[in-house]
Amino acid sequence: MPELEEFYVGERFTVLLTRDGKTSWEELVKTYGQTNKKGIAALLVRIRKYADKGVLHTPDQLNNEGDGFWAIKTKCGFRFYWWFDAGQKMIGSHFILKKRQKLAPADSRRMHANRSKYDADK
Repeated sequence: MPELEEFYVGERFTVLLTRDGKTSWEELVKTYGQTNKKGIAALLVRIRKYADKGVLHTPDQLNNEGDGFWAIKTKCGFRFYWWFDAGQKMIGSHFILKKRQKLAPADSRRMHANRSKYDADK
């Protein structure tokens, strides 16, 4: 079984983080925790809400990134990239502060690499 860390257990979904996801969350909080507490809090609230209810208030808070990947978004640009796995699990690839509208190729490669490693470790 792949090395995953439990991030949040919701009413509908359990959010698990890959090693990269755990590291990128820690880096996000370390880098922006003092200057953008509201943005980080908003991202955490949206992740928890989605894990509890399976929906978010508006479609602009959740984005289908294609190939089975999703992003939970904040207005200030924070993103949580993840995919679904069997058994009501959301597997978190990584967190970023996105600087442009379109999905960066590096983030797409990172999601695919994390999912490939996860699938290989199963």
